[in-house]
Amino acid sequence: DTTFLLLDPPYARIQYAIWAQYDLERFAVYKAVLRYIAKKSSAYPNLEVYSFGEEKFLDDIAMYKDLTHYHYSINSWMLSAIEQKRGLLDEDTIESYLETITNKALHYDLIGLDHSIKHKLKAKEQ
Repeated sequence: DTTFLLLDPPYARIQYAIWAQYDLERFAVYKAVLRYIAKKSSAYPNLEVYSFGEEKFLDDIAMYKDLTHYHYSINSWMLSAIEQKRGLLDEDTIESYLETITNKALHYDLIGLDHSIKHKLKAKEQ
């Protein structure tokens, strides 16, 4: 009667962008692990796998204190999302999900962000 929930923690989009754009092997392994777990979960009716890489809050660096530690309010949001089965991955949804997160990671403007940070730091020095 126990339901097991596996949760892929929602890192900042910057993290996924760095992997997808500069550490392709790591990103490939990350996606392969998610694919494997999502597909295997279908064999176990008491196992649910959740990932939130499609969500907009991953793009908001203000929600993170570093690339992997999010604001505490995200915990409550995830509980609500899980209750609604939002972010649920299985063999039917995984390929579409991986395509979406890959697209978002590849189109994240890391260079523009770098320029913006440097500009703000330079302005602060003056």
